[in-house]
Amino acid sequence: MPKNNKSRYRALQDAASAIVREFGVSKLDELPQRVALAHLREFAGQLQHETGCHRETARIHIAAACRRLRHPDTPEKAWGGMRPGGFGRREQS
Repeated sequence: MPKNNKSRYRALQDAASAIVREFGVSKLDELPQRVALAHLREFAGQLQHETGCHRETARIHIAAACRRLRHPDTPEKAWGGMRPGGFGRREQS
């Protein structure tokens, strides 16, 4: 299985978005919850089969694709850089 990196993440996201877009996220939202969850499980299985990723990874990427299609103005995931408060280890006195 390939290592997780930016290009692998992008490939999984593109494949997940294509699967969800093909069905239609608005159509998915109109379904009863039980039926919608069955479709989401089916989508995750399809993504797992297409990309060879783990079932949990597929589920996470399908959910993220649904969120991105519902809210397209949300900024993308940031890679690298400093996070607030992350200045490394304190020096011992």
